[in-house]
Parts: sequence; C-alpha cells; structure tokens
Amino acid sequence: MNIDLVDGHLEELEAELLQEYMANDRPPLPSMMFVSALSQMWVFAAYELLRTWRQRAREIMLVLDPSGRQNYIDSPDADARLGLQHPRALGATQDEPPITTVSPAEAAERLDAIIQRVEAGGNR
Repeated sequence: MNIDLVDGHLEELEAELLQEYMANDRPPLPSMMFVSALSQMWVFAAYELLRTWRQRAREIMLVLDPSGRQNYIDSPDADARLGLQHPRALGATQDEPPITTVSPAEAAERLDAIIQRVEAGGNR
C-alpha cells in the first residue's frame, strides 16, 4: 500500500518535472535530483517487499512439506532471525499438521503457483 501511495505521488512529480522542463526549455536540476532520488527509493522498497515476500513464501513451503517440517521445527535460528516465535515454543511437533483451511499439499500448490507468477514478473 505504501509503495502504491509513493508511486502515485512520484507520477505527479514526474508530470510537474516535465511541465517545468517544457516551460523553461532547460532541465530543472534540483527537481530532477529529487525525483531521481525518490524513484531509486521506490525501486529499493519494491525490491525489498518482493524479497521479503519470497523469503516468507519459501519458509511456508518448507513448513508445508512434511519432510521439511521437522527441519524447520528443529532450527530455531530461522525464526529468530525474523523475530518470530519458534513453533517448538508454541508446542509444535512434527506430527501436528499446520493450521490451514486447505490441505498442506493444496496450500503448497497454490503458493507455488503464486511464486511462479511473481518470478515471471506477473506475466501469467
């Protein structure tokens, strides 16, 4: 949502920049530098959002995979890095299925399809 808000504001600034350039017949350097800096920050924010989302999606896929679930439960470092409470601390065991409204296989299939679409740049 924040990225979208900044995107709208950035588009307005770019339009104003173009108008200023057309009116003065020369590039408005201070305005250009500001729009450029904001554009770079927007790109970094979008990248970080996607990177974080992909990392979370991979962790969910690991938990949904029965063979990976035990490794996930046994490695408290994975959640500690993210500041999350470890499943073992919540009483999770390998035999307990994840809490979902769909089967783990169906959830993994749905998430994998989303991951593939994101990796392809949304072209699917």
